[in-house]
Amino acid sequence: MHIRELLGVSRTDVQRWLSTLPPFSESPTQARTARTFTISDLAFFSIVAMLHKQLEMPLRTIACFSADLHALLNAPAASNTMPTRYFANQVDGLWQIGTEIDGAVSLTIDSAPIWRAVYEFVGLEPSPQSHLPFGLMAVPSPSVEQPNARRTG
Repeated sequence: MHIRELLGVSRTDVQRWLSTLPPFSESPTQARTARTFTISDLAFFSIVAMLHKQLEMPLRTIACFSADLHALLNAPAASNTMPTRYFANQVDGLWQIGTEIDGAVSLTIDSAPIWRAVYEFVGLEPSPQSHLPFGLMAVPSPSVEQPNARRTG
């Protein structure tokens, strides 16, 4: 499987994106070694494909906020409150990415269909409970004093 199959772009497009868009453009590479991508990277490139191919946003414009977009998509869902929408906002003539509407012009990016496509591409199904408002919770460690304690009564 290759990322181009998910994105519907050419090899040249992928190479150009890797050399232009932070954080990938800043990562060291090795000759004759294939890059590996995380599932968040696939979501990142799916959003880049949408912005660049469908909305014709120039790569140099996307490069201004691509590192922030990548960081948002890589952020651990600490309390299952990962946003389902991101906003590309134009503030003082510059594009920024965030989870809130800001600036004179804002583009809404609905991440739900993007994540669905990415999960399908890698052969996974999103958790059927992902929409439930459960966050991470602390689980007490087993007591050293009572290794096999049973309830009585």
